[in-house]
Amino acid sequence: SVHLHNGSSCSGCRLRGIMVSQSAMPSDLRPAITAVEAFLEEARRELSNKELRQRRAAFEQLHKAMDHQGDDEESLDAAIGVAREAGVHAEDIAAAEKKLADLRALSPEERARRALRELETARKKEAYLLVKKDDAVGLADFLDRLEEGMQWQTWKNYAGKTLRRFAQDLRATRAEAVVVERINATKPVTPLDRSRAAMHEVHRMVRTRSSSSAGSFAADAEVKPATASSSFSEGHVAVPAAAPAVEQPEVFRYLSPRRESVDREAEDEGCASYTPRADE
Repeated sequence: SVHLHNGSSCSGCRLRGIMVSQSAMPSDLRPAITAVEAFLEEARRELSNKELRQRRAAFEQLHKAMDHQGDDEESLDAAIGVAREAGVHAEDIAAAEKKLADLRALSPEERARRALRELETARKKEAYLLVKKDDAVGLADFLDRLEEGMQWQTWKNYAGKTLRRFAQDLRATRAEAVVVERINATKPVTPLDRSRAAMHEVHRMVRTRSSSSAGSFAADAEVKPATASSSFSEGHVAVPAAAPAVEQPEVFRYLSPRRESVDREAEDEGCASYTPRADE
């Protein structure tokens, strides 16, 4: 009899010995056939598992080649051949072949633009990772080494957050300080910014002048209290003296022509000039 290396007899060899034996009975042949069938079934299961693992590996290799940064045509072509041999689904192979055809049809300019977009995507991931770590030194060095032409100020992650907003949400104060410093250094001063600064200065001057004028009026009222005129008994009404006009700054007059017209109308009528309120 034939035995395997582990000491168990071979079911196929036993079946073959029974088949060539002239004295073998059907009762001897039936269990030998059953043993061989069980062995074949186990072999089929192992074959199925190996094919499944091979097909899964080919599928992963195919999609990795399709998503490869840089669009390597050679690796994609090789992955398609492996997937076809492993029995990957025809739809996946067709999608890979379509992408391969599109890559081969690209012009050099289009290839350069695609490479730039892929590089910018990789840089953006690195920048958000540095902000998440609150690594101010690494972020500053990264922004210094960033390729020219990349508008990192407009980058947004999957949640639509810029680098500054992302740092604020994570309370990464050191990284936020670096981002704000670089934004202010690269941001040009626009006419709108200058106008806002001028309006802010005007409001500050108005508040200061209004508070000082209110204080001077209160002092005059304490020193010179208003008295009724003697003509009141004769049927005449005394007209109180008009409050002194507040001198307005030139920039205030330049930005508020309406108030100049009001002052001119008041002067024509012999009244005091228009005095802006504190909330104006």
